[in-house]
Amino acid sequence: MIRCFLVVQREAHPQTCVGPFYPHSVILHRDEVHQDQLDDVVNALTTVVGVLSHEEARRIAVHAFSIGQEMVIACPKETAEHYQERLTVYGLTVSVKVR
Repeated sequence: MIRCFLVVQREAHPQTCVGPFYPHSVILHRDEVHQDQLDDVVNALTTVVGVLSHEEARRIAVHAFSIGQEMVIACPKETAEHYQERLTVYGLTVSVKVR
């Protein structure tokens, strides 16, 4: 008897994998420094979080600056901490919260 096994590799897409498997949220906070630099914030978000479109990043930035904070993405803890670290290089105020 011959047995065949199919191995499938899947690339993780944090924007589609939310819920109990990816319980950490990256939160963008309003700050006084970047409030008038929307394009810089959008550029940082799309550069660091490559799955975000320009329109999604703009919506996130506008919402964060209007109400004080906005979730950027939900992902595994290590990925969330990586995004936080990279976004702070751009001078943004970012936190990681358990969902």
